[in-house]
Amino acid sequence: GDTKMGGADLGALWENVKEEWMLKSCDQVIHPFHPRCIPSGWIVWKDALIFASKLYIPFYLIPAIARRRGIASILRIIPSILNSSIFLATLASTTLPISCAIRRILGRFYPISVFIGGLFCGFGSICIERPQRRQELTVFLAFNQTPESLYKMAMSRGYLPKIESGDVICFTLATMVLSYYHRTQPQLLGNIKKALDMVTGSTSKDGGGMDDIIRSSLRGGAIGFAISAALTLPALVLRKQSANPAVLIPLILKRGWRFSKFLASFNLFWTIAMNSPSKFISLLASALAGMCILFSRNVEVSMYLFSKACETLISRVMQHFGTTWESHGGSIQKILFAIGTGVVFSCAVLEPYNLRPSYWKFLRNLSNAKFDQFEPIARLYRPDSFLESGFKYGKR
Repeated sequence: GDTKMGGADLGALWENVKEEWMLKSCDQVIHPFHPRCIPSGWIVWKDALIFASKLYIPFYLIPAIARRRGIASILRIIPSILNSSIFLATLASTTLPISCAIRRILGRFYPISVFIGGLFCGFGSICIERPQRRQELTVFLAFNQTPESLYKMAMSRGYLPKIESGDVICFTLATMVLSYYHRTQPQLLGNIKKALDMVTGSTSKDGGGMDDIIRSSLRGGAIGFAISAALTLPALVLRKQSANPAVLIPLILKRGWRFSKFLASFNLFWTIAMNSPSKFISLLASALAGMCILFSRNVEVSMYLFSKACETLISRVMQHFGTTWESHGGSIQKILFAIGTGVVFSCAVLEPYNLRPSYWKFLRNLSNAKFDQFEPIARLYRPDSFLESGFKYGKR
C-alpha cells in the first residue's frame, strides 16, 4: 500500500509528538543534564559564576589600571566584581527551577512557562545588580536584543515581511533622534553623548564652518581605522591567523578602510547637522549621517544606537511626567528588564534561531552549553521554522 503521508497527517504527527513532550517530567524537558530541579539550577549557577567572573574582572580592573588608581582603590572594586558576577549567574540559573515550579503547578510543560520563568528571573536578578548599572543593562536587553528577537519571531510566523535593510533603517532613525536631542536637550542623551562627542569632536552651534566639517571628518576616519584595527587584530590572534602577514595586513586594511569611510562620512554629516541653523538641513544631514552605516554595516552597532535612541525618547517622556528611571525604586527598570529576559530566554529555549547569533553564543557560554539541552523541544516547537532557519547547535 501507499505509505506516503500528506501534509495534514504529518502535521498531526508532529502535534502528537509535541503533546507527548509537553507531558514529560522536568528532567526530561527542562534540565535533562540532572534529575532534580534545584540542583540543576545550582549547577548552572556555578558554571555561570565562573564565566561571569572571567568577564567582569577585566571589565572593572582594566579601566581602574588605565586611570592609574592605587591598590586601595582597586581592592574596593572587588565587591563590585562579585556583585555583578552573582547577578549574571543568578540571571542564567534561576529560570530553570522557576520553570519547573510552574510545570508542577500547571501539571505539564507549556511554552509560556519559559517566558514566565524569565519574567521572575529577570526581575529578581536585576535587584542584585548595583543600582548605577541597572539602566544600562535594561536598555541593552529591552531595546537592543528584545526588539530584534520579537521582529524575527513575528517574521518567522508570517506576521511581518522580511526587511533587508532593517539595520540601516534602525541606525538612521536613531541618528536622527539623537541628533535632534543633542541640539535641543543634550542632558537626555546620557552616556551616549560622551561617546558621540568623543568620535565627532566638539561641535559649535554658531553656524560652524568648512574647517570644522573637514576636521571632524578626518577625525572620524582616523578613529574608525584605529577601532577596526584594534578589534580585528585580537580576533585574528584567537583564530591563529596573525602569523601570516599576507593574511593579516590586507584584512586589517580592508576592514579598516570600510569602517574609516563610515565614521568619516558620519562625522561630516553629523557636524553639518549640529552646526546648521536650519532645522530642515539639520534633519536631512542627520538622516544622511545615519545612512553612512551602509559603508560598514553592522547589526551590533545599529541596534546599540537604536537602543540609546529609545532610552533618550523614554527619558523625554519621563521628563514630561516628572519622573526618572530611578523613581519608585527603579520599578520601570526592573519591569522592562524582566520582560526582556522573558523574551530572550523564551527564544533561547524554544526558538534559538530568532536570537542574534552573538547573544546566543553569549548565553551558551554563560550556561556552559546547558542551553543546548533544549534542542529536542526546540526542534519540535516550530519544526518548519527550525529547519528553514538552518540553525545548528554547537559541539558539546
